[in-house]
Amino acid sequence: MRYFALCALLLGAPGCEMVRQDLGSTGGFVGVQMDTHMFPAVTRQQHADRYLMSFMVLAPLALDTAADAQQARATIGRVNATWRSLADLYRAADACEPGTTCAARSPTPGLPNGYSFETASYEVQSDFYFLAKDVIVNLDLDSSAGDLASLDMSAMLTLATRVRENFPVARRAAATWRDGTILFADAVAQGAGGADACAPLKATLARRYSRGTPVAETRDIAALLRAAKAASKDCAWSLSPQQRQAALYHIDSACARAFRRQALSEHAEDAPPSSCGLPGQNDGTAAPARQAFADILTAPPG
Repeated sequence: MRYFALCALLLGAPGCEMVRQDLGSTGGFVGVQMDTHMFPAVTRQQHADRYLMSFMVLAPLALDTAADAQQARATIGRVNATWRSLADLYRAADACEPGTTCAARSPTPGLPNGYSFETASYEVQSDFYFLAKDVIVNLDLDSSAGDLASLDMSAMLTLATRVRENFPVARRAAATWRDGTILFADAVAQGAGGADACAPLKATLARRYSRGTPVAETRDIAALLRAAKAASKDCAWSLSPQQRQAALYHIDSACARAFRRQALSEHAEDAPPSSCGLPGQNDGTAAPARQAFADILTAPPG
């Protein structure tokens, strides 16, 4: 009885498979969806990096679909909130590894630690959900944010292409997804796992991007993603500092475009433009939430 009461509390419906995933899977049901629609993550660092790569696609899509200065400012507020929740997630991921270092490390008072990682993951998911809602509001669509909140990238692109004038936005999002796929594949290829598992993917990347070997498959990026997902099971991947900065670049660029949209508005004087990108980029305005997150990424472990 208590189990079904929990189902009703969390879902407002009798179906409980989502609740089973939320109670029994890392990252809850959203983590399961990300395993399905994106790629597997095992370690906490991998989970955090996967959220960052998701953000590099979702944030520009939300920012670029803002039709006016008011929508741009609202979405920028969502992006800045996500910078803060991602910062907490990375702090929790770096704080300790249960079973090894947690007992030996002293947590910093007032900051997330290794025992708040799942809650920090939920906060990121919540911010992603509201960013997804912004996409729907910006495009004036009568739809649910469910597919977007579960990080189904194909659903994001489908929504964007339903409005003809946003077709360039959808294509930009698709290009960002391709960059993210290559970024993930390279991270897996550089993984510290078994050489036999990582070597074929590394050789594939070398053939395609170093020697320019012709690719037989038309959907070569999709094939690369399949190979990287398969290899990720044995290669202990994580994003390097350079790869994380590459993810930040995509969001910074979208933030700069959103800033200009505000600055060019006829109501710009009534509401000063806000920023979510690289401090001093195009606008001279600092984005403290973004910079605080970047500082965490470049700080030494521990």
